[in-house]
Amino acid sequence: MFDGATANFDSQYLETDKGQAEHLVPLIEDILSKSKTDIKDIARIATTRGPGSFTGVRIGLATARTLGLALSVPVLGFSTLELLLKEFPDSLVAIDTKREDFYCLSKTMAPQILTEEQMTELNLPIIRDTNPSLKIMTQCASAIDDAMFPEYPVTPIYMREAETSQPKHNKAVGNCPNPLS
Repeated sequence: MFDGATANFDSQYLETDKGQAEHLVPLIEDILSKSKTDIKDIARIATTRGPGSFTGVRIGLATARTLGLALSVPVLGFSTLELLLKEFPDSLVAIDTKREDFYCLSKTMAPQILTEEQMTELNLPIIRDTNPSLKIMTQCASAIDDAMFPEYPVTPIYMREAETSQPKHNKAVGNCPNPLS
């Protein structure tokens, strides 16, 4: 079994508003190359499942699931907030939603969305906008028994209801003579 305590960890971070899907697999390939790890040596894959940006979470999950299927290895999904709380157990961990509020969790509070003012009122140290520790995620993933895999689904965590909007212009599609409504 993989021993997360003695492993070497490498990560890469790329700030981009667009093109996450195009960059992710080359980043994975680069990390594997630099660590001299053959992709066939991967025994299981761990990924975060949110909360976070809708597109980013879905791209990450789709990539992890695809790699898991291609390699015939299990894929485990972890809550980003729960991983952060393992690293900072006496804090309020917070992820900026980019909507003037934050996804938050503490050991005394269930996951919820709070404003900056609400976070300050809790009188806890605030850890915000940091990535979960790869070491902690690896230790968590390596400690999970095969029978427990269903408890770590690779499905997104949503803390908000889906928001949809109507198209700005109704247009005919294909051979359809009538505009869609």
